[in-house]
Amino acid sequence: MSTPILISRLKVPPLKKSASFLLPVPAAAILLILITFININCSSLSPSPQQKDFNLRLAQAQYFLNRGDYQRAGQEYEQLLAQYPTNPSMDKILFSLGQLYSLSDNPQRDFKTSFSYFERLKAEFPRSSYTKQLQPWLNWLEEIISLEDKIHSLQTEISTLETELKKVTAEKLETEAALKAEISRQTKEITELENKIRQQTVLIDNLKGQLEKIKEIDVLTEKKAQKKQEGGPHGR
Repeated sequence: MSTPILISRLKVPPLKKSASFLLPVPAAAILLILITFININCSSLSPSPQQKDFNLRLAQAQYFLNRGDYQRAGQEYEQLLAQYPTNPSMDKILFSLGQLYSLSDNPQRDFKTSFSYFERLKAEFPRSSYTKQLQPWLNWLEEIISLEDKIHSLQTEISTLETELKKVTAEKLETEAALKAEISRQTKEITELENKIRQQTVLIDNLKGQLEKIKEIDVLTEKKAQKKQEGGPHGR
């Protein structure tokens, strides 16, 4: 915007009249004042090199976010937070980071990190327009984080129970193996004893048979002896 156009749009206040005369103001003085005013305002509106760098990188971060390149977007946002902690646009960056880490298609999704950025936004920029949008996010994230903690607790408990079950199963298998070995040993011993009993039974039966034969021989011998005695001298 050129200086002549600005001058044509500025309304110079009318000169006040006194009771007796009009105070003359040279036109050159008015022009000098206007030019000085315009230069001061133009210089204040022109962004500094740091602000230009900030704006460029912020636009890059937003570009990566829109493309779904969440890793590079997160890196850009976090670097801006570290390098420009007092920039007026920090509330936008904090809000963007909070959203970024809660997106379902973000491989680096982290609900606790998302919640921490939203909490920081709420604490550091209570009057920001972004802060007014936070409460639904915070409520949702609190519920999600609570559920995640419960899931983690249950997974830890399940893991502990599985470890105990494996230990008990191993001990049971070891006990079963020992019992099977003992049963096998005792079964073998019983079989050996049964074989010995059968052998002894056969031996006893043989002895009984021999004893019966001996008894029969004794009876015959005794009968012969009696006959001899009964015959006496007449039998000779």
